[in-house]
Amino acid sequence: MVLATHNGSEFQKWACITLHKWLPSKAQQIAGARAWGAHNDWLSGIEEVPTTFTDDIRDVKTTRWGDDRWPAKLPNRATLIHALSKSEIPLDQVYFRSPLCVGISQKLALATINAIWDAKALVYVQTMDVLYKAGDDLEDFCTQLRKDIKASQNKDQRRRHPEG
Repeated sequence: MVLATHNGSEFQKWACITLHKWLPSKAQQIAGARAWGAHNDWLSGIEEVPTTFTDDIRDVKTTRWGDDRWPAKLPNRATLIHALSKSEIPLDQVYFRSPLCVGISQKLALATINAIWDAKALVYVQTMDVLYKAGDDLEDFCTQLRKDIKASQNKDQRRRHPEG
C-alpha cells in the first residue's frame, strides 16, 4: 500500500468515484484524483484498485435522493467506509471531485461525510479545494451542494423542455 506523508505522519489517499448524469465523467473524476495525488494505479490500466471505489447509479430512477435506502445503491462506497473503519492509519483522506459527488442530496452527503469522519478519516472536495476533518463547519459545503443540485435540476428541466 502506498502511503502519503505530512508532517511525519503517514496516511492513505482513497478515491470515491460515482457515476451519474449530474456528475463529471469517470475519466474526469479519476484524472482529478490522480492530480490530487491519490494512488496512481489507474496509470497501469487496472480498472479496480484497492484505494479507488466506484459506484454507477446512472440507471437508478428516483426523485427521493434523501431516502435511507441510498446506501444499498452505493455498495462500493459502503465498502470504502468499512475499509476506512478497519484502517489502523489515522487521518486517511477520501477524494471526491465535487460536493455533488459526495451526495446527490444533502442528507446523503452529510451521512457520507459523517461516516467517513466516524472512521477517523478526512474528506477532500477538489472543486472547493478543501479538506474537512471531523467537527468542521459544513455550511459552505451545504450551500455549494444546494447550488449544484439546483443547477443540475435546471439543466434536466431544460433538456426535457427545450422550448422553455
